[in-house]
Amino acid sequence: MGIIEKTQATAPSAAADFDRFRLRRFVESLDGELETVAEATDLAEVAQILEGNPRAVLFRAVGPERQELVGNVSGSRARIARAFGVAPNELLPELLRRLRNRPDIVEVSRAEAPAQEVVLTGADADLTMLPVHLGHGADGGPYISSSIDFVVDPKTRWTNVGVRRLMLRGRHEAGIHLVSPSDLRAI
Repeated sequence: MGIIEKTQATAPSAAADFDRFRLRRFVESLDGELETVAEATDLAEVAQILEGNPRAVLFRAVGPERQELVGNVSGSRARIARAFGVAPNELLPELLRRLRNRPDIVEVSRAEAPAQEVVLTGADADLTMLPVHLGHGADGGPYISSSIDFVVDPKTRWTNVGVRRLMLRGRHEAGIHLVSPSDLRAI
């Protein structure tokens, strides 16, 4: 597979409680609102299981990679309120309060960032190791859905961040559809 660089994380910043915001911790807190599907599940079956299901669903072995997947996490007002740490009837006032307040920005060093625990670079980087699949039978290839791209405009040095589907083309290559108007297309 190649070399995996594991950062030597120092103690997390006192201002950042990474564990508190992990999706896994929230899912574990769902008690009777969580259904677990332990058996192997084909990707095509996921939507059918989630459709109309009032509970969040944790799949233990999805697709050929047998990856964990969770769905319907924000499928009820009660779960959204729980994520914000309030009762369902307090959700709207809490959202409005947060929108009025300036957020506290916490800078996290690369060594502390959980997203940097495993880093593959150069020839060791391999997009085909991701659990990428065909989203639709007529797709021209497998897509990485909701990927985030960062592009710096060479003229203005302005950074554009976008959420797009990336078509997997190989270990080190993916493509973006740039026909629709967008800042990325302009750059």
